[in-house]
Amino acid sequence: MSAVAEIERENIRVQTMEGRIQKAREGKWNGGFAPYGYSLEKGKLFINEEEAEAIRVIFDQYVHTDIGSNGLAKYLENHGIHKIQRQNGKNPLFDASLIRRILKNPVYCGKIAYGRRKTEKVHGTRNVRFVEPGCMEIKVSNIKLMVQSIKIFSIMAVSIAL
Repeated sequence: MSAVAEIERENIRVQTMEGRIQKAREGKWNGGFAPYGYSLEKGKLFINEEEAEAIRVIFDQYVHTDIGSNGLAKYLENHGIHKIQRQNGKNPLFDASLIRRILKNPVYCGKIAYGRRKTEKVHGTRNVRFVEPGCMEIKVSNIKLMVQSIKIFSIMAVSIAL
């Protein structure tokens, strides 16, 4: 009986993963809160103009100055640009780690990345989460580009990785 349950569990897991991949292909968000600067409506991301202004300042300053993520956090604070409180955050300021995550996130150039993280069970230990080097990035036409130039985004992604 337990073998049948295990097979059924595996079938459910595979179907769930295939459904999530299909959802990503359709340009729909695959769970969790929308990235800062976007709002989630009927499963799709739309630019939240109120939050997007800070995102545009972050990318503009990063591309046109030699300021890093710590400097950007100070720049935003000094210029009175604060995060708009959301249900998933307590800190009203942009910190360096959030700025790095924003700069590295492909959603800001119109792509929904799926499959970047994979959890595997290591026998005798807790689950280990690690980043896979190859993820599926799906170009989505219904997401307006918050950062207008993908070339700028690509240059930034290379410089962040270095």
